[in-house]
Parts: sequence; C-alpha cells; structure tokens
Amino acid sequence: ALERAALLWRVIYSVVLHYRRRDPEFRIVLQEELSGDPMAGYARLYRDLDLSFTEAAAAEVAASTAAKNPKETSLANPYETRIDSRANLQSWRKRLTAREIDRVRGLTEEVAAAFYPGFEW
Repeated sequence: ALERAALLWRVIYSVVLHYRRRDPEFRIVLQEELSGDPMAGYARLYRDLDLSFTEAAAAEVAASTAAKNPKETSLANPYETRIDSRANLQSWRKRLTAREIDRVRGLTEEVAAAFYPGFEW
C-alpha cells in the first residue's frame, strides 16, 4: 500500500510538474502552504483568482483549520474536512516508521525536489 500511494503521488505530481514547465504562469498551491498559514494562504489564493475573500469565507477557513479540530482525519469519518491544519502537517511522521519514510523518500524524491527543495525528511 505504501508503494502504491508513493507511486500515485509521483504520477500526479509529475503531471503537475509537466504543466508547470509547459506554462510558467500555471499556479500551483501546495497543501502545506495553506495548512501552515491558512488565513494568509486562502486570502492570497482568493486574490490570485480575483475572488472576494469575504468575512464569511474567512470565518469558514478559521473554523475548518482551527487548533481545536482533530489533529488528523479519522478512519471512522474520512470525509470530515475540519482539521487542525497545522498539526496535520506533521501527522505523517507519527504514522510512518523511519524505514517507511526512507522508502517513500526513495520513491518520490526526484519529483518531490521540484516542489519541496531542501525538504527535511
């Protein structure tokens, strides 16, 4: 399962990288950018898309990403979208063993380096 997930990630991001190389204006927003600073990230995304980042939108971002939310998605409710976005950024480190992390790195690093230069595994 780990290898399939890493392969799927690599295939998806390889296509995204192809689009980025083909069109430098192609806008890529990484989940980590939005999760790390949701309010600023979504405000920027709305602005870039020429949308109004209304008070209602800001309130929904705040509610959906708040620290009071679960730290990660549960298997019992996989479609829940309210999550502590900052805590979730590191949840993979708790779920994977060092060996699994090394395996994922080996399978994805070539493509991942284009999106996450200098990433600390």
